[in-house]
Amino acid sequence: MKVRRIDHMAIAVDNLDTALPFFTQVLGLRVTHTDVEEGQGVVVAFLPIGDSEIELIEPVQPDSGVARFLQRRGGGMHHLCLEVDDMDAALAHLRAHGVRLIDETPYIGTGGRRIVFIHPKSSHGVLVELYEALPDDRRLTLDSLDDLRRRLVERGREASERVRGAADGARGFIDGLRRRR
Repeated sequence: MKVRRIDHMAIAVDNLDTALPFFTQVLGLRVTHTDVEEGQGVVVAFLPIGDSEIELIEPVQPDSGVARFLQRRGGGMHHLCLEVDDMDAALAHLRAHGVRLIDETPYIGTGGRRIVFIHPKSSHGVLVELYEALPDDRRLTLDSLDDLRRRLVERGREASERVRGAADGARGFIDGLRRRR
């Protein structure tokens, strides 16, 4: 089993609207997107930090695992997610070591990724999620968003220059027609 990196840390919150200002205004993080994960009964806000991210998770179903977590423990660290290179090999390795799994078979989670959860009793009290990156899985990072913003701004400038050039050309053409009269 090969763990590639920490993908994210998930923090359970009662209300995203009241939790987000700490992470955005105080810590200066940015939300790249939100997603509703119906299978887990949560809405997730994604806040990238380098090659990882913080996920704030709010339950939207009163009987979801996150809702039960909040009732028992209150808000806080919910789980740690690790990226593995081969989910099937990882599961075989975990089973060979007697690791208790919450999910015996992977299922599709946020972003279409195959995921499983390791039971906290096997991982010293920490709920651990494993996910396998898809072949075309590209991480949305602040650097990639900044790069996209720069490219869009540059393309916008280029388009504006072309429009101005076309407008100047049209004015010149019209002025030429007027002079001929």
